[in-house]
Amino acid sequence: MLACSGLGHVVRGYERVTADLGRALAVAVDVTVLRGGGPWLDRQGLRIPCLQRRGRLARALVGSEEAAYALEQRSFAAGVFAWARLRRPDVVHVHDPALMNALWHARRRLGASFSIVFTNGGWLDPRHLVRPDVVHCVTPVDAERLRQAGFPREKVVHVPYGIDLPATSSQPWRGGTLNVVSVGALTAQKGMHVAIRAVSRVPHAHLTMVGQECDDTTTLRALAEELLPGRHAFRTVSPDEIDAVLRGAHVFLLASSSEGFGMAVLEAMARGLPCLVSDVPVLRWLVGHGGHAVTRDDVDSWALHLNALTPDRCAELSAAARARAEEFAWSALVPKYVELYEHASRRMDQGVPEQVRTQRVA
Repeated sequence: MLACSGLGHVVRGYERVTADLGRALAVAVDVTVLRGGGPWLDRQGLRIPCLQRRGRLARALVGSEEAAYALEQRSFAAGVFAWARLRRPDVVHVHDPALMNALWHARRRLGASFSIVFTNGGWLDPRHLVRPDVVHCVTPVDAERLRQAGFPREKVVHVPYGIDLPATSSQPWRGGTLNVVSVGALTAQKGMHVAIRAVSRVPHAHLTMVGQECDDTTTLRALAEELLPGRHAFRTVSPDEIDAVLRGAHVFLLASSSEGFGMAVLEAMARGLPCLVSDVPVLRWLVGHGGHAVTRDDVDSWALHLNALTPDRCAELSAAARARAEEFAWSALVPKYVELYEHASRRMDQGVPEQVRTQRVA
């Protein structure tokens, strides 16, 4: 079973990956997707009643968005556990920490035979990860971090997120206006201010920033009007429309301060876009030879890489980006997920060394 409380009513990375993974796995295993929104029943699975984080009742009961999210997961967990007791799956795979904790407590107190796989898609403290039977890491960076924290190798498994590869790549740049795109929340945390400053130093470039508006989007708009008059656009589109934006771009730029995986980067590489990303370990690993990793706050370096692009260099990086993305095709990853679940089904609640529960890793 794949369980995600936000699926069906929230647009976020976890929700999308859960849905995509469920579709990909259906050719290899008996998989049921449990979600907190959407239709009550469809071919993939079913909806479990819960107090949705954006619902009036959840907001009335708790005072913050974070608390409403936790309440959604815990109310969702009750239905997930009941359904798991009834259907007796080998594995329940989750992304949300409060859901994972609730299932672990219910299994321990009420009894059940399923193993818990928890995807560590961020920088949770290792002490929060002792309860799942297997910690699924989507990057080797996170997997190694947990092993250094004392987790045994058999408890930590690295399998990346996947992607449905488009049939064709974007049109390569052949001169003229260089269309640069950055996808992420329209905020400084995603480095949109760095992108604006860098592209402003490339006279033949146009910047499109795509994502949800945030508290500092107004400040970013003012900066773009000052430095990139007539050469920028802010857009908020649905996930289904992202691919159309990428098809019209020549270069992808993400100056984020941190990333748990970088799905937007992978989508850009799948379209054959050369990628300029922040020089953080996760993005450096993800991009490989399909682009360049740049010191995040060094605007001169970002501008230098953009100005150094030629049609021939873009074509070379485009081919490398597409080849790297092919390594993440769902068709290539499904066998690895099956191995992950088979491994997890043999490891129910074996625990980790006691020192992991007490130490803190920076």
